[in-house]
Amino acid sequence: MKGKKVFLPLYEAKMIHQFDHRFGSFEGMEERGNTGLPTPDEASYARADYVALPWYWAPESEVDSRLERWKRRWLIGFRNITNASNERTSLFGLLPRTAVGHSAPLVIPTTDTVSALLLANVNSLALEYIARQKIGGVNMTFFYVQQFPVLPPNAYSATDLLFIVPRVLELTATAWDVQPFADDVWRDANRDLRAAIKRQWLENRQSTGGQPVKAPAWYTPGEDGFPHPPFRWSEQRRGKLRAELDAWYARLYGLDERDLRYILDPEDVYGPEFPGETFRVLKKNEIETYGEYVSIR
Repeated sequence: MKGKKVFLPLYEAKMIHQFDHRFGSFEGMEERGNTGLPTPDEASYARADYVALPWYWAPESEVDSRLERWKRRWLIGFRNITNASNERTSLFGLLPRTAVGHSAPLVIPTTDTVSALLLANVNSLALEYIARQKIGGVNMTFFYVQQFPVLPPNAYSATDLLFIVPRVLELTATAWDVQPFADDVWRDANRDLRAAIKRQWLENRQSTGGQPVKAPAWYTPGEDGFPHPPFRWSEQRRGKLRAELDAWYARLYGLDERDLRYILDPEDVYGPEFPGETFRVLKKNEIETYGEYVSIR
């Protein structure tokens, strides 16, 4: 707030990651710099009222004028810059309704349930493999994104929705500033999907302790929305959920176990003399962190 004017954060690409709108924050930084930003620790992530701070702010009236035809209180954006040292190339994230810089182009979906499926699809290992074959430089522009083999809505069965959508909500709806996404998906869901979302939330609460029910003063709840506070962030649960989604999407793309193992590490299929590799950085980082390549396990 500045007088009577309201300003919104100006999100930049380096502030977001897959299923994570709080990946980078300028909090505590005295100089802007041109590289990455500090990532919050798990204690900060676990707080549903924790928000990422931007370097720039934009008047809310300007944001509303540009999003006049988009009535929802959330957005989907992606990083349009990548490089060979990244674990992932296709980095799509859910955002609050806010200002967004040119480095994070927006994708406007058709329905709320489709939005959850889209986020799961574009962040899957199966699609990531294709993205790495297509992109030759560092710019992931719409020219590339529009060529990605994203599954159409009619490719999903009712069983697929019950498996995917609740997991996407747990991965994304972890803070009050994106709670409107959970509200909209809940309104769009039928009775069976609502029951699956409810089970997902109860499992998260049982495992993590859950979030306080009371929302912060700056959050305005919507009518008939998701009847629970955000999911609590848990690195352990998130790793499991993402692995489950990767396996599910491999099946949707018609891949078998051998295909998926080849995508993750060709050496695992053809031996150490095989000349190609796909996820070298992911493999290296996981071995350094966990002592083994856990994604392929």
